[in-house]
Amino acid sequence: MYENKGFSFQISDNIWQEVLSFLLENKNLEELLSSDELFMIDRVEFRKYLIGMDSFLSSNDNNLFLMLWGAVYLYDFLYEQGVISKLIYNSAQKVFSWTKEDVLSAYSKNLWKYNFIHNWSKPDSVGQYVFEQEEKLFINTFHNKDVENSPLISSGKQTNQENKVRSIKVGRNDPCPCGSKRKYKKCCLRKMEKQTRKWKNKQKTRSRCWLIEEIEKMETREIIDKLFYFGIYFNADVFWEKVENCSLEEVVDEWYNRFSIRAGYFDHDFIKLAAQILKSRLSSGYS
Repeated sequence: MYENKGFSFQISDNIWQEVLSFLLENKNLEELLSSDELFMIDRVEFRKYLIGMDSFLSSNDNNLFLMLWGAVYLYDFLYEQGVISKLIYNSAQKVFSWTKEDVLSAYSKNLWKYNFIHNWSKPDSVGQYVFEQEEKLFINTFHNKDVENSPLISSGKQTNQENKVRSIKVGRNDPCPCGSKRKYKKCCLRKMEKQTRKWKNKQKTRSRCWLIEEIEKMETREIIDKLFYFGIYFNADVFWEKVENCSLEEVVDEWYNRFSIRAGYFDHDFIKLAAQILKSRLSSGYS
């Protein structure tokens, strides 16, 4: 099923087993009338299941990323094979997008540790541009790896100690977390160091504020690219659903609360103006 996507048999089987375990957890097979009912995903229940996978101090974090990002490929396959309808497929992919945003926000300090998911080929349901920008977002956290926030659970009832975990350091000569069986220094570390140097060389300090006129001259893809650079995981569907239900100011405030934004003093103007422009440009496609 995953021969052309760079998966090993073991990884593809792990993804299937984890997704199937979730699907069967709260469903009675005898009462299901179709495969669509089996593969329907509830966003709240899916998030709860992922939280249950996360022990905060173990390698289960790898399984969380494996299941969430792998589920995208699995549902691509199920839809391609005619196992599920377009309605269930689109609904599931929307849940995956929403949940990815939650996970990327919670792990925003140490995404580099889970970049093995970008060793796989691009899923059919994700555009090449988004796939590449997401990988850059992961790699760009490498130089911030000393501080890590608590994954997923962020309830105010928890203590500061519960909301932080110690970094699980990967030594240069340790096996690479991606599962390649090569040493870390000869696998993902080398790639991340190269990308980090490339990004740092491109970084420029802006000495004046952004004007809306100059941002309007940028292509939509350029604007989204810059948001990714600042650490904002922009998903058009998620963004539009939010601006339909709350003000643009609230959406931008949520970005600041959810993501570890790395922007210069004047670049914060860009983020606010970009949200305004993207709302205007996307309105024609969602109205």
